[in-house]
Amino acid sequence: MTIPNDNILKALGEVMTDILAKGDQIAIPAFGTLRACKIDEHVETDPATGNSMLIPPAIKVEFTPALKLVKQIKNGHHE
Repeated sequence: MTIPNDNILKALGEVMTDILAKGDQIAIPAFGTLRACKIDEHVETDPATGNSMLIPPAIKVEFTPALKLVKQIKNGHHE
């Protein structure tokens, strides 16, 4: 396996960041979909201490694998 040039990966990351920042999703056939999701401010309880803490709003990226990828991983092979 050949690892791509670091500049290519950096450029790809920048393009993906721009797309997700605009609220669009990225669908990669046979791999999956990436989308940015807003998480509202909320309160969580630390299970170890029982203390409540306020979690600030955030944006996270969710990945949903394509059905084909899931099946290939489950079967332990690739095409």
